Amino acid sequence: MKIINCRDDIRMRLELSDLKIEQNRQRLKELEEYDRERQGLETLHEQYSQQQHQQEKEQEKEEEALFPRLLIQPGNGKLNVNRFIFGQVQPQFWY
Repeated sequence: MKIINCRDDIRMRLELSDLKIEQNRQRLKELEEYDRERQGLETLHEQYSQQQHQQEKEQEKEEEALFPRLLIQPGNGKLNVNRFIFGQVQPQFWY
């Protein structure tokens, strides 16, 4: 009688371990899929950031072409036009 119970116990434990192995395999597949999706999103984010940076550079070049920098030396009492045009600072007069 004990031998039969022992065999049943071993069989149950094997079935449980097989079930755990299968659950772990399933979890591993889910994690690999999640990792691939995350990697894809990171790649898209990097591409988007680079594209935005490139567009900002192009926009700065276009603004530079539209409003060429006026070389006004400090101390001549004139308005610093270049910094004022782009709204970087409030109007300042150098004396």
